[in-house]
Amino acid sequence: MTEEEKLLLKNGYQVLAREKKLPLLVRADGQSHLSQITLDLLAQKDKKRYAVLSGAVLDPADTTIRRRLVETAYVAHSSDLIYLDMENHKIHKIKLELPRPESETFFLYLIALFIILMIAGIIWLLIQLKLV
Repeated sequence: MTEEEKLLLKNGYQVLAREKKLPLLVRADGQSHLSQITLDLLAQKDKKRYAVLSGAVLDPADTTIRRRLVETAYVAHSSDLIYLDMENHKIHKIKLELPRPESETFFLYLIALFIILMIAGIIWLLIQLKLV
């Protein structure tokens, strides 16, 4: 059992998988390249699953760590991660929140506006028909 697993178990986590390999298909210049990304660990606590990364002291401003976090979250289909700081034997729960693209936000505003105008139109029609 590794030090990472011991730290997780000591804090109430169940280790579900070690070095879980997830497939990744990269297409470059019309050619497909099959690759894989390896998750350090997959753990669970209180029926919630976490992709686990381990390393030195957590520094969210560190580009390398941030890229590993985003890559892991994307591949694991989860924004809930655990980062094990093995120097200080600490567990950091991490939740990544990526902002929506501006085009998607604009589309949501248009939908909301459309719904409000539809409700206003129905109310106006009911008033015209003297049903309200």
